[in-house]
Amino acid sequence: MEKLKGILARKMEFLSREQYSINNFDNLWVDFLVFIASTPELKDMLHKFAMENKISRFFLEEIIYIYFAHQTSLGKKDTFPEFYSKDVESKFSILKNLLKDFETKGISPMTELDNRNGDPLFNGKGRYFNIKKLYEDILEEIELTELRKNSPKKERSSPVFDSKKSILFFESKQIEISKTRDSDPHYLLCILFKDKTKSWAFDEIWEDAYFHSNNSKYDPKTDWRKIYYAGYSVNEKVEKATTNKDFLALTKTSMSINNDYLE
Repeated sequence: MEKLKGILARKMEFLSREQYSINNFDNLWVDFLVFIASTPELKDMLHKFAMENKISRFFLEEIIYIYFAHQTSLGKKDTFPEFYSKDVESKFSILKNLLKDFETKGISPMTELDNRNGDPLFNGKGRYFNIKKLYEDILEEIELTELRKNSPKKERSSPVFDSKKSILFFESKQIEISKTRDSDPHYLLCILFKDKTKSWAFDEIWEDAYFHSNNSKYDPKTDWRKIYYAGYSVNEKVEKATTNKDFLALTKTSMSINNDYLE
């Protein structure tokens, strides 16, 4: 991560120096957005920022548009960054609108960005502010990740979930998951704590009666959201109480208690 932090720092130094020079800044701005969208180490981070609204919709659109235009100009098929997964698209619908304009109206992403230049949100100053904030958020996330990674496991007690009270005991905190014991986050932890070390596939979780009705079969195209957002809600509650953001390791197909927090 030190090499990555060094690269980002140099790019930010150039952007800061050229933020009032329109042509130079625009080139550096495009370079920065393509870099962060293409860097594997930042994929999970950017996905988390998008889901937590740390990246505004307008700025997220710019990242997607720039990456799309860049990859298209190179004739590449992977025109959308990896961090922009189905759950992010479900929340923002950026790709749907982008492809509609691009295919039916002939409006390219770069044309749309050029049309925004008169808006204070999208001039050099506004764009520099967005990039600077994202850069600071990335550095903070890297620092937190390194602190968690270097923190001795012996200082942690393995998490315990009291299903009768819907209380999660973790990091010397008592975290209330559900007041009524009748919520998706509550039922999710009941399932995960049957085997804390297991990575649970969503279809396995769905088999539990709490997560479906009328014996409906798991549909990966739609039903994953119910399980994913239950896990996301648990992570929010844990973060609020302990600052740990990744108590549950989430993907769109499976979920587990983060092994870093198990004894």
